[in-house]
Order: sequence, then C-alpha cells, then structure tokens
Amino acid sequence: MKNIERAQVVMGALVMMLAAGSAWAGPKGGGPAFGPEDGDEDPAMGGESDGPGPHMLLKALKGLADELDLTQAQRDSIKKIVADGREEISPLKVQARELREELHALLKAKKLDKAKIQAKHDEIQAVHQTIADIRFDMVLLALDVLSAEQRAELFGILEECKAKKGTGECKAMFKGKGKGKGKGKGKGPSF
Repeated sequence: MKNIERAQVVMGALVMMLAAGSAWAGPKGGGPAFGPEDGDEDPAMGGESDGPGPHMLLKALKGLADELDLTQAQRDSIKKIVADGREEISPLKVQARELREELHALLKAKKLDKAKIQAKHDEIQAVHQTIADIRFDMVLLALDVLSAEQRAELFGILEECKAKKGTGECKAMFKGKGKGKGKGKGKGPSF
C-alpha cells in the first residue's frame, strides 16, 4: 500500500511539474508577428527569433524615445497606451494566479481527474493568450503614434542590435525601472 501511495505522489508531482510548467510558460514573443518566419527555428525551443516580442518592443521604444525624437505629445500618448494596457492586464494576472492555484489543487488530489486538469490548463492558456493579445495591441497602438520615419528608424536600430547580440551594446534600451532580475513588480516600461 505504501508503494502505491508513494507512486501516486511521485506521479502527481511529475504531472504537476509538466502542467504547471506549460501553464506558466506563455509565449514570450506574443505571437507570429514577432516570432520565427518561414523555416526559422522556434525561439521557445532555443532558436533565433526575428525580433523582440511586444513587451520588449515597448521597452526599446522607451529607451529610444530621445533618439527617435519623440514629441511630448507622442510620449504622452504612448504613456497612456501603456497605462491603459497595464490596467487591463492587471486583473487578468490575478485571474491567472487564481487559476494556477486551482490547477495545483486538482494536481494534488488523491485521484487525478485528467479532464478537469486539462480544462483548467486550457483556462489558464486562454487568459495568457488574452494578455498576449492586449500587449500586442499596445504595441500596434504605440507604433501607430510614430511617424513612418520614426518606425523605420526604430526597426533599423533594432536590426543593428540584433547583429550585436551578446555584446551588451544595446542593453540600455531594454532596461526597465526594476530592482534587478526577478525583484521588480513586473510592470514593464513606463514613459
């Protein structure tokens, strides 16, 4: 009997790690518009992507605001876009956290109900997709504030940085107001 209980605990832990890992690991790139193209390797699998995801693009835009000669009106517009997006995303993050707690409870149950576990996982993924969609919309709105010349300059600079990847030369544009890796509030860029 003890071996069966031990096996259930081990199996539950394995399932929990697999399910929780996939539930927490949302697509960082935010979707195909910023991800790999025809034949490129998947960045989630260690391959190269074609550029920064939506969240990083907003950070780059903040870091390059002076270099792109953004007017105060443009900065204010982008600041509002970011603030509105954060306001929309905040309750979704709470919802995702609550759903993860529910998932963990299902995974710890004496008898695993795979259908309920899968349904909860799907709920979490749907919330993550909504967050990714909002972030993507934020980027589109922010890019729409820029002139065609500013957008071209922004993506030109990002291409240069991609070529300098690993040299640290472009790190400053991606720095947030955080307190070091993993110690901030996760609020992203602010203008």
